[in-house]
Amino acid sequence: MKLNDELKALKLQRVGINYMEKIIFFFLQLLVTPLLADEVDIKIGDTSITVPSPNGFLPVTGNMFMVNQFLENMVAPQNIRFISFIPEQTLPAIRRGEMPDLTHNVSVQTEKDVVNATITKADFEQFKKLMHAQNDELVNQVENEAPGLMDKFNKGIGNDFNVNPDVNFKGFIMLPAHDESDRLFAFSSYVNLSARTRDGTLTNLLGTVTSTCLFTKAKIFFIYVNGTSKELQWTRQVSKDWAAAILAANPSDAATIVKESAFPVGFNWNRVFLSALIGGIFGGLLGLVRYLFRRKKSN
Repeated sequence: MKLNDELKALKLQRVGINYMEKIIFFFLQLLVTPLLADEVDIKIGDTSITVPSPNGFLPVTGNMFMVNQFLENMVAPQNIRFISFIPEQTLPAIRRGEMPDLTHNVSVQTEKDVVNATITKADFEQFKKLMHAQNDELVNQVENEAPGLMDKFNKGIGNDFNVNPDVNFKGFIMLPAHDESDRLFAFSSYVNLSARTRDGTLTNLLGTVTSTCLFTKAKIFFIYVNGTSKELQWTRQVSKDWAAAILAANPSDAATIVKESAFPVGFNWNRVFLSALIGGIFGGLLGLVRYLFRRKKSN
């Protein structure tokens, strides 16, 4: 009789565990389901910008804590990140509580000093002229600053995730601009880095990033599309389609066009351009996630 009672109690306990697993799974589904959004609204200063989800991507929200925290470590110190998107096929890993492969992450960022600024058409033209005229000089500045930035990244990742990637900057190649209009300026770069995996193996990483600077609603901001070294054309096409969707969703109204037509305000465009370049370098770090967080559980 006592044995039967114990078996019944064990059976009830197992039923309780299965019930709790179903509740937890249902809760995770509720957290992930809202991520399948067609668009996200962000604020650049006091200006609302609607960001359509790129085709095949989903937005990263605060519910995806580990992913969101890792991506925040990928932001250059002088930039602010508004939203990131990752491929929809990463959902199974997220639902299992694992860190997904973030190689194909895309994001919307800008330089902190221009967040609250009103940008004119003349300002944007000055910005584009600088990028055409001084890109070699600015790339040299980026290469000089990169080692110190990598040190900050290593410390941030070490503190947040208890890993020591020992990332080192190996090289950066900025390609000539491949797309330009009165509302955008796009260029691609190759980023070469080295890092140590969890078992201490030194790994060389070569990534591609297409950076597109957008100008609308009297604001300037960057969209980054990251891929592997063999995916240059893929990053360019995704960036082109996404930029077109963002500009179509955010036309400047009559009042804003008047502001955009004013005389140039004048900014340190050298610094803004550096932010665009350095943001691309940090985007190249995303390939590390495959090595640093393989099968790593999320909290």
